[in-house]
Amino acid sequence: MSIYRNDDVLITDLMDRIDKLENQVTDLKKIYYKQSGESHSTFLYGCEVRGSDYLHLEDKVVPRLKENDPVLLIREADNKYDKNAISVATPAGLKLGYIPREHNLIFSRLIDSGNLLFGRVKNFHWDGKNLELIIKVYLAN
Repeated sequence: MSIYRNDDVLITDLMDRIDKLENQVTDLKKIYYKQSGESHSTFLYGCEVRGSDYLHLEDKVVPRLKENDPVLLIREADNKYDKNAISVATPAGLKLGYIPREHNLIFSRLIDSGNLLFGRVKNFHWDGKNLELIIKVYLAN
C-alpha cells in the first residue's frame, strides 16, 4: 500500500483495495457453495462416526450440531493405526471421530486421487461423554 500526502488519494486507494477483496470473497463463496451444496454433489454413503469416545469432546461444543450441518472429511494418511484413516471434523476444526475402517478404503482412494468429499450430519446423540453421530458422505461434482 502506498502512502500519499493527499488524504483523498489514500482513501480512494483503500476503497479500491476493499472492493477488490470483497469481490474475491464473493467469488470464493460461490466456489465453496458450488462444491459443498447437496444439489451439486453425489451422495455416496451413510455411516456412523467412530472413535469419538477417545477424543474428550467438549460438552459445550458438540450439542450445537444440527441436522444437515456440514462436516469435513480429512485424510490422515500418516495415521499409525489405519493407513486409510479419514477423520470427521466440524468446519471449525473440532475432530468428532473417524469414518469406520470397513468403509474408508474407497473414500481414502477417492480423496487421494484429488476428489473432494464432505459430509452432512444426518442425526446425533450426545450424552455428555459419548457422541453417536451418523453422517451422509458426498462427492462434490
